[in-house]
Amino acid sequence: MDPIAAKDAIEQFRAKPDADADLSTRIAVFTAVFAFAASFSGLMSNRCTTRGMIAKNEAVLAQAEISDQWAYYQSRNIRIEIAELVGKQTPARLLKVEKMTRERDEISQRARVKEKERDSLNEKSTRYLELSKLFASALVLLQVAVLLVPLTLIVKKMPLLQFGCLIGVVGIGYLFFAYVRYFQAI
Repeated sequence: MDPIAAKDAIEQFRAKPDADADLSTRIAVFTAVFAFAASFSGLMSNRCTTRGMIAKNEAVLAQAEISDQWAYYQSRNIRIEIAELVGKQTPARLLKVEKMTRERDEISQRARVKEKERDSLNEKSTRYLELSKLFASALVLLQVAVLLVPLTLIVKKMPLLQFGCLIGVVGIGYLFFAYVRYFQAI
């Protein structure tokens, strides 16, 4: 082969890039992007699940405190009723009944405040668990994309690459939507 023919062959090779190498590069980039998005989505799903469960546990503890407060309220109420019905109504006894009534009302107020706190914690838990579902949906879509896109190299079918990329883009859309909702919920 003469040098001029070799030079022409090299120029033709540079002018016409290898289609398989170009496809492999695109597949590698798509796979890397979808895998990164999937890992981020998994991290956020786990974070939201954990925070949701912590809020739910705090709500359960608050409910236990509420039950204790209402039990204490009932015992105070019974003591007031007994004090009013039994015995002579002396000024000292009336003062004691008045004091127990104030205490009972304070207990009632504390229980109502705790109920609002419990309700707030339950709402927080629900928000985080809903966000976790959105991130998990994005994760599943992105994992499917990470599976389908490299299969294009094996089966050499462009529709498979297009379908895999479409699923990956939908997964990234879910991830973006979940991330926006995450910042709204905090």
